[in-house]
Amino acid sequence: MSEARGRAWWAAAAAVATVCFLPFVGGVLAGRSFYFRDLSGHFLPIRLFVLEGLRHALIAVVERGTAAASRHEDLQVAGKTGTAQNPHGKDHGWFIGFAPADKPELVVGGIMEFAEHGTVVAPYVVAALRRYVLGPDTSAKAAVKLRVIVPDDSAPRALELDPDSAAAQAAAESLRTEGEKPRP
Repeated sequence: MSEARGRAWWAAAAAVATVCFLPFVGGVLAGRSFYFRDLSGHFLPIRLFVLEGLRHALIAVVERGTAAASRHEDLQVAGKTGTAQNPHGKDHGWFIGFAPADKPELVVGGIMEFAEHGTVVAPYVVAALRRYVLGPDTSAKAAVKLRVIVPDDSAPRALELDPDSAAAQAAAESLRTEGEKPRP
């Protein structure tokens, strides 16, 4: 993930966390501002109307924006989609969301390699949020078939030894002598 895209991911995560859980992370509500304590101990003022504006913008992403296909009538979800550039192939997609949008209980984020955009990831995150908030889906739906593509380079390759090499002969010898050891 490029540095700029990495910053964008964390900015979106911070926006979602700010809207959802700011009252629980060590801040002070004073007048029309919430003073959030950052990691260095400084208080940063965030106006309450800014928090509400962020919440409405994140709701709009799911209601009529890039994650609109994930919208369900039974649960209002808010979140942010995004794309992380990948110099080695297709871009990665991500989505971070929270539910219920008016009084958040849970934040879930997901990144899918090679998904190209967060629009692809949003349905999975929304499904996890719905499962947690609403419980299991009891409707009789057909099972969804998923196609998982694993890149060829995702696991280390086996090391093939030349049978005449010293390493191969030592490995074979250790196997032979292991079988000759007396067992207790």
